[in-house]
Amino acid sequence: MPVPTKAKAINALTWKQILAWGVIIAIATPVALTVAAMVIVAFSLVIGINPQ
Repeated sequence: MPVPTKAKAINALTWKQILAWGVIIAIATPVALTVAAMVIVAFSLVIGINPQ
């Protein structure tokens, strides 16, 4: 059974890692949504739906 100590948790993220992940997510989310929208429009054009 683990005994509580004053040592830091090994798997804890530092504030720099959290900031880096936040930046990555902030950039990747709109890019992914844009790509998804383009795929939907392209697929609708391929199958003959007129998106107006």
